[in-house]
Amino acid sequence: MIFSLILEIRNYSIKNIEIIRIKIEEMINQIQIKEKVNILKELKVLLCTYEFPPYSFGGGAGIYAEGIAKELSKKGVTIHIIFSIDHKYENEIPRKIRNNIYLYPLKIKKIPGLSYFLFNLKAKKFISDLNIEYNLVHFNYSTLFKVKKVPNFITVHHPYGSLKILLKEFPHLVFSPNFLLEYNPIIEYLDKKSFKRADYIVSVSNFSKNWLVKNYDISSRKIKTIYQGIEIPKYRPDKVQYYIKKYNLKHKRVILFIGRLEIRKGILDLIEALSGLSPQIDYKCIIIGRGPLKNKIIKRIKSYNIADKFIFIEYLEKKDLDCFYHICDIYVQPTYLEGFGLTIVEAMGASKPVITTNTGAITEIIKNKINGILIEPNQVENLREKIIYCLENSEFRDYLGKNASKTVNNRFIWDKNINNLIEYYRKVID
Repeated sequence: MIFSLILEIRNYSIKNIEIIRIKIEEMINQIQIKEKVNILKELKVLLCTYEFPPYSFGGGAGIYAEGIAKELSKKGVTIHIIFSIDHKYENEIPRKIRNNIYLYPLKIKKIPGLSYFLFNLKAKKFISDLNIEYNLVHFNYSTLFKVKKVPNFITVHHPYGSLKILLKEFPHLVFSPNFLLEYNPIIEYLDKKSFKRADYIVSVSNFSKNWLVKNYDISSRKIKTIYQGIEIPKYRPDKVQYYIKKYNLKHKRVILFIGRLEIRKGILDLIEALSGLSPQIDYKCIIIGRGPLKNKIIKRIKSYNIADKFIFIEYLEKKDLDCFYHICDIYVQPTYLEGFGLTIVEAMGASKPVITTNTGAITEIIKNKINGILIEPNQVENLREKIIYCLENSEFRDYLGKNASKTVNNRFIWDKNINNLIEYYRKVID
């Protein structure tokens, strides 16, 4: 009996010790969490970006800037944002968003080919006169200058030099209306100097990272791939029904294209592919975007007698854009090169099958016939075949869409990827 009592006392003591150990571990974890939160509150970033929607909008780079600003602020990071604006927005911009986002708009005349240089000159002077505290500066474009005394980060979307690939493989691109701006050797030279000058580089894909290493002779040690995140397109049933009714889309197959209307995006290839579709296929193609090819596209679809199949929308805010991802049956972007492929990932996030090309960073995102369809660029007949097959096979569309959604949720959500960016910042400034 005495032996049993001793065992009972011993077991009771062991249990108590285990309970105490667990409580101590919980206290330590709570202290560590508080310390991390305090550290994040001390992190202050100066973000310099040419584009920042909705006040200045050009494409994926602006959406990227908006995304990291919003997500960093959620993590307690203070972020000061310098960006360009048109004069018409001058009186519409608040100087503060939330508790930790501060806006510094710079008025720039939008002159093709010159606006970029004007913004650089103005931003350099503005930063030198800026009397605020920040730990680092993060450029979201190819900058012509460097900020002293703090680490300089720069994000690469797609290097200008990578566009030379297109000219070798697709020489017809020289007829692009904005050819001299897109493929200017002077801009390529300045682009290379910018990345060489930076202390640290954030690449939105391995494609862009590898290009910098191979062609700009930049050490891979100062480049970190952090994929751009997205906000999953939100389904708003009332809004969706509104647009279906407005554009008479009920019972129609809907093909969606979102992007700048330029040759590089493959928009003319899409027009050619759709011109060969059977009249019996009841479809609508919605094109959202603006660019130098719009008039040419309209003339071409009229000549093919398919103008009634198209709907053109120049610009939509995200909440409205999200509706069209959910409305469409397939998303098509037969692009010639992408440093990431933002709209492709957004369409996948809405569980939509995507038909695109096996170029640039897209092969890092899509596995052919698993979570999307990949074709060679500039292959109109193949593109047409894949569009027809997808429109006629709902089970295959569902299969691709479900896998696409899983891919995005696993790899391209901002909440996950922003932590990688913060970790990169911390390694540098701590």
